[in-house]
Amino acid sequence: MAVTEGKYNLVLKGKYNSDDHINSFYYDLHFDGGTLVGDDDELGGVAKRWWDYIKEDWSAAVTNAMHWLTVEVFKADGVDVGASGFYSIPLDEQTNDSAQDALPPFVAYSFQYTRPNANFRHGYKRLSGVPEPWNVNGVLNSTGLAVVNTLAATLAGDVGLNDALVNRPYMEPILVQRVKNGLPVDPDVWYKPSTVVYKKLGSQNSRKFNVGS
Repeated sequence: MAVTEGKYNLVLKGKYNSDDHINSFYYDLHFDGGTLVGDDDELGGVAKRWWDYIKEDWSAAVTNAMHWLTVEVFKADGVDVGASGFYSIPLDEQTNDSAQDALPPFVAYSFQYTRPNANFRHGYKRLSGVPEPWNVNGVLNSTGLAVVNTLAATLAGDVGLNDALVNRPYMEPILVQRVKNGLPVDPDVWYKPSTVVYKKLGSQNSRKFNVGS
């Protein structure tokens, strides 16, 4: 299906050893006067462009206990809401060559998508596969900190969808508000984080062994 402007949900699926892992992201796609052609004008092409943008800095932060398999993409608004596609990550990109021991899967880097103002909540993304040698009493050492700060900047950045154009189509990271003060928000409220920063080594209970993703 052809790509349209609007909101998209990209879902990265993989495994920590044999346990399923899922990370979900929202982006706002703009043509900005540009066009998409060929494979770029397919939802699977959007997923590929996103993976190509993030894979180097993402992989640098984890050990080979993590294996990433697919990126699924869903249109989240507009007349084509629900349209979907996917990209199968090539075998040689599914993991890196770091054989360091990893901390348990529920130990995760915590990245904060900082809210633009007090009317909204911060967003958070958590990434497992932390190399054990980078952990010093629950705090990242200087090597690990440099890597995750680079990844945070990548998470905050725009994803170009056709870099050959002067006016290139691109996606910018966004968050969605569906509940406020305990009440549903209708329609959804979309907002752009002011920045993305690494906060700490945290914990995610759903990623404990044999629990969830």
